[in-house]
Amino acid sequence: MSYVDRYPVQADEINVQHYPATENNASQRLFVLIHGFMSSAYSYQALIPELRFYGQVVTFDLPGFGRSKKTLRYRYSYAQYAKTVHAILQPYVSEKTEVIPVGHSMGGQIALRLPKIMPRPPKKIVLLGSSGGIARLPYWVRAATYLPFFSTWLRRYIRKHDVRNILHEVIYDASIITNEHVYAYEKPLQEKAMYQSLTKFIRHREGDLTKTELADIHVPILLLWGEADRVVPLNVGEKLVRALPSATILTYPEIGHLLPEEMPKETAKAIQSFTEA
Repeated sequence: MSYVDRYPVQADEINVQHYPATENNASQRLFVLIHGFMSSAYSYQALIPELRFYGQVVTFDLPGFGRSKKTLRYRYSYAQYAKTVHAILQPYVSEKTEVIPVGHSMGGQIALRLPKIMPRPPKKIVLLGSSGGIARLPYWVRAATYLPFFSTWLRRYIRKHDVRNILHEVIYDASIITNEHVYAYEKPLQEKAMYQSLTKFIRHREGDLTKTELADIHVPILLLWGEADRVVPLNVGEKLVRALPSATILTYPEIGHLLPEEMPKETAKAIQSFTEA
């Protein structure tokens, strides 16, 4: 399986993970988990066992992140990511499959683009602390990515920041942070190729969907938000829910940005209630 486009990727270049539903669940529902910026499928590791009670689960490391290929042939844009997600799903989808995209942070912007490109658009979408309202980077920043050694500078800049300290910013209750978390989020940062891909992402990334574009998405959407989110504050979610024609938002006190890690059972139950309503 491959996505034939100007910027193709092969299936074996993407770290795709498929989890069948638990034996007592015959649902045709397929949850598609799309991770956020500088993250990977690992961010869903606590949520996956909970969601499998309600359907199948597919997740993956987006090209350029996690254990997926860091190829310079790829166009690192939201539009291309959405096309890649659609291609990844093909082996798991039949005429009876109910696809439910679940996008965390940047993954929310990718999930919101799927109804426009899927022949059978998803009937519902879930956004977890989704990004919103971020404009495309200024021209001078994008132009700087063509400079020699830009990716080297980017690597040095990012590596200055301690991953454990970053996780303290992302997760409200720091007591749940383990050495495994730190290792999982730090390991991809050690790859030189990731910074080359990230350089292209800075160059190619569009702005987030505009109010006009959001108003044209008529799929029912559930937004879940941590009230203590310091990465994507609650006011972003409030703006999104006002801009989307058929959206509701649930908020949770003392929860930060990484809802799938901080409250996996509650997140899974909220998603299940929404999809079965």
